[in-house]
Amino acid sequence: MEFKELPQIEFNDRYPVVEQTGLVKKGNYRFLLIGSGFSARFCPGLIYENFWENVDEGRYARLLKLNSLFGTNNIESILHKLKTSKMIMKYLYKQYYNKIEELESELKSCFYETIDNICQHSDVKPYFYSIGRFLTTFDAIFSLNYDPILYWSLLEYEKRIGQRYAFCDYMQKSQNNWRIFKKESEVVSRGISQRDCTFIYYLHGSLFFAINEKGETMKSTYREPQVSTMRDQIIESRHDMLMVMEGNYEDKKSRIDENEYLKFCLEKLSGITKDYNGEKNDLCILGFSANFKTDKHIIDAICQNKNIDVCLCIYDDERRNNTIPHNNGLDVSRYHDFIKELTKNDIKNIELYDVTNKGSLICDEKDA
Repeated sequence: MEFKELPQIEFNDRYPVVEQTGLVKKGNYRFLLIGSGFSARFCPGLIYENFWENVDEGRYARLLKLNSLFGTNNIESILHKLKTSKMIMKYLYKQYYNKIEELESELKSCFYETIDNICQHSDVKPYFYSIGRFLTTFDAIFSLNYDPILYWSLLEYEKRIGQRYAFCDYMQKSQNNWRIFKKESEVVSRGISQRDCTFIYYLHGSLFFAINEKGETMKSTYREPQVSTMRDQIIESRHDMLMVMEGNYEDKKSRIDENEYLKFCLEKLSGITKDYNGEKNDLCILGFSANFKTDKHIIDAICQNKNIDVCLCIYDDERRNNTIPHNNGLDVSRYHDFIKELTKNDIKNIELYDVTNKGSLICDEKDA
């Protein structure tokens, strides 16, 4: 299995990934799965380790102690540990049950507030158009991210090119700055086909998703750039936020199965081969940790596709920090189990790419 260095992509044409990597053949359908590593390129504070450095110490002092108590910076893991602790307390020490529940709620509030502080619209805005152009080189995007970078980029790109439906997320205009999820048949009836636009699937929901009193999934269309505005809009409307933040894949899968939209998105990921006529298709994976404890449901969905080639983009933390020389090879040890699972399920054409340098997939040059 060969390791490759992706050159920086300059957006001179419609198919930069096709011509630069040689992985995707023209005529095939192209798909992109993005994880938190994608957003962390533009907002480093979104990395778990950096996230806690930005938390308000005065307001969330007791939450900061959870890191050392549980031995992890991973918010999802901490939420899972709190949930487990709550279950134990429910039966053994009921007086502490509500205290742990308060910690859960406080951690989620801390998450929103900190994201609002570290992911500033003005800081990322110079890259929105380039991100949007990069995304249009794919037929569908599967996102695992909660943050608003993707949301902002799509809005800015469509605005800049003057094309209203460059992207389709199956949300139909409702009222009061909301769009409501509609089934695929209703979207297709509008005349939007697989080749007309790039389809977007938010596999774990997002900060700008909510569930109304009817149980319908909605997406905010409010163009105010700050996360806090979207959060307040949801709270004022008395809607429930929709994010899959459970700490293990079993709980995440259960949460997904409870929601029509999330279930639809996961089925789309597992049904690439079926939905696209069994053609030889290509899946590019960027910023995805492939952790079997937290994301096995995503891995299982990918493995249900039997006729795809995989481009696995790997970001080497050690090389990023210059702790090993650049030419010492790419550290892919954490992906061994993932690659093994792919090959076990007859996904054998796997190419690995080094995207340690920020400009490997999306150019470093800011938009004018």
